[in-house]
Amino acid sequence: MRPVSVSSARQMAALRVLRDSLEEGLLRLGATLFGAGAGRLPNTVCLTIAGLSSDKILERLERKGIYASSGAACSSAGTEPSHVLLSMGVPSRVAMNAVRLSLGLDN
Repeated sequence: MRPVSVSSARQMAALRVLRDSLEEGLLRLGATLFGAGAGRLPNTVCLTIAGLSSDKILERLERKGIYASSGAACSSAGTEPSHVLLSMGVPSRVAMNAVRLSLGLDN
C-alpha cells in the first residue's frame, strides 16, 4: 500500500468538507443519511427522503443537472437494495429508496 501524498490528503479533506456541508443541508430538508459519523469515503453520500422513491429523487435531481444512482454500488441494475445498508439493519423497503451521490472537487 502506497502512502497518501500531501496533495491527495488535501483533496480528501476538501471533499470531506464538501460532503459534510451537503449533508447538513440534506438533513435540514428532512433526508435520512446512512453512514454519517462513520469512517467512510469522503466523497460519498447515501440518503433517502421519506415519502419519495429513489426513482422520484433521481428524476428531480436529473432535472437540475445532478446525476446520482440508486441500489447497490456494485450493481448498475439498481433493482436490489444495497447489501451494506441491509447489513446495517436498514429495512429493505427503506434501502430500496436509497440514493447515492458521489462528489468531486469540481462540484
